[in-house]
This record gives sequence, structure tokens and C-alpha cells, in this order.
Amino acid sequence: MAGSRASITGAPVMAQRGYVQLEIAKAESMLRSARSFFYEATEELWKQALTGEVNLSTTMQVRLAATNAARQGAEVCRISSGLAGTEALYTSSNLARAMCDSFVVAQHAALNEGTLQSAGLALLGTAIQPGFP
Repeated sequence: MAGSRASITGAPVMAQRGYVQLEIAKAESMLRSARSFFYEATEELWKQALTGEVNLSTTMQVRLAATNAARQGAEVCRISSGLAGTEALYTSSNLARAMCDSFVVAQHAALNEGTLQSAGLALLGTAIQPGFP
């Protein structure tokens, strides 16, 4: 879409527009950062699981990383949909479906603002609410 879609206004193809380049670079870094954090936290949890002793701090890091990945993924979909314009609004659009799906994941009870609040409590040395881990 970015390399071949010409604007009806006579603007250059999307890939040649500076704001598109900036937004794609931001989205890529957001997604890769979230993925790295998630894999790092999951690897630590796996190491502990193999020993039979998983600590609360590691569990909190995995929940935080998963919540971050869900929220960043939704933001990347929002950015992509915004760049695509009305193309992303059609029910037949794969991008529209991805956007809806990403919002569902980010709004899930296990990955919403409550998880971030609980992680903040733990990071500040305060007791975590029951059910967080």
C-alpha cells in the first residue's frame, strides 16, 4: 500500500511522504521494544519455572511485559490504520480486522490499566492486590 498507493490529491506515494516514514519508524521501534521486553521477561520466568521456584517479582514482570505488548500492539495498529486512511475502515480490510483485534486484547481484564497499577505498586515495594500474580 505504501509503495503503490497514489493520492487522489496528487501527493507522492505514501512511502515518499515524510510523516509516513516517521510514523512507520516509530511504530516499528514500539513493536520491537515491546517484543524484546516480553521475550526477556518470559525467558526469566521459564528459567525459574525449570527450577520449580518462580518468584513474585518475575511474575509481575511478565504481566507488565504482556500488558505493554498488548498496548503497544494496539497503538501500532492505530498508527497503521491512521496512515491507511479510509482504506482501514472497510469491514473487508485486513487492517480494520487487525485494529479491532488489537483493541480487544489490550482491553482484556488481564492486560488492562489494573495490571499496570498493580505492577506500579510492586515496583514501589507495596503489596500487590490479590489475584495479580
